Amino acid sequence: MRKRKVVHKCDYCEIKIGIIKFKNGKWCCGNHVMKCLEFAKQHSKAMKGKKFSEDHKKKISEANKNKIFSKETRKKMSEAAKKRCSTAEYKRKFRQINPMERPGAKEKFKKSMKEHWKSITGIERPEHSIQISGPNHPNWKGGKSYEDYCAVWCEEFREMIRERDGYVCQVCGISQNEESHSVHHIDGDKKNCDLNNMIILCRPCHTKVHRMKGDLFNNLITAITHQHRPFASPFVPAYAD
Repeated sequence: MRKRKVVHKCDYCEIKIGIIKFKNGKWCCGNHVMKCLEFAKQHSKAMKGKKFSEDHKKKISEANKNKIFSKETRKKMSEAAKKRCSTAEYKRKFRQINPMERPGAKEKFKKSMKEHWKSITGIERPEHSIQISGPNHPNWKGGKSYEDYCAVWCEEFREMIRERDGYVCQVCGISQNEESHSVHHIDGDKKNCDLNNMIILCRPCHTKVHRMKGDLFNNLITAITHQHRPFASPFVPAYAD
C-alpha cells in the first residue's frame, strides 16, 4: 500500500501549503521566508554584492508599485527606519554622501545663486539678512526691541509675576513646564512696569500678541487683567539701595 504524503499547512499565513521547512520546525509557503532568522541570514549572505539587471529592477519596481501596506506593517517600517537613522554610524555616512558637506560646496552654491540672480535681474543679489532687516521686515515696529526696560525689570520681578498668575498662561490656560512663560507688557510700553500692566503668556500666545495686527488680541488680555487686584506697594528689587 502506497504511503500517503503528509501535507503541511503554512504556519504563518495558515492558508497555503508549506513548501519550506525552517530549522525552527515551522513550515512556510515561500511568502514569509524572512521571518526565519537563520534563513534571513543565509539569504542576506547569498545576496550580498549581487547586482540586478535593469530589466529585473524594472520588474521589482512594477511589482511594488501601488502596493498597499497594512497599518501594522507601516508602523514597523517607521520604527525600523527611526532606529536605523538615529545611529551615529548612519549620521556619519549621511554626512559623507551629503554633497553640501563637501569642502567648498556651500561657498560654490552661494556663488552660483548670486550669478543666477544677476543673470535674471541684471543686478547683484544682496544678502538675505540685509533684505529682511530693519524697516524691510514685516514685523518691524520702529526699533522698539532696542528700547530699554524699566529699572525694576529683572528675573526676580518676572518670577513674581509668574507666581502671581499661578504659572498659567492667562490666554490659553496652559501651565508652565520646563520652559518659563513670558512676562508681557499689556500696553506695549517696556518702561511701564506697573504690576497691573504685566501678564504672563506662553510662547505661542506671546508671539501672537506681537504679530497680530489690530486690538482684538490685546483687548482680550486687557479683559483678563481685570480679575487681578491692584498691588498695595510697588515692587522693589533686592539689589536696590
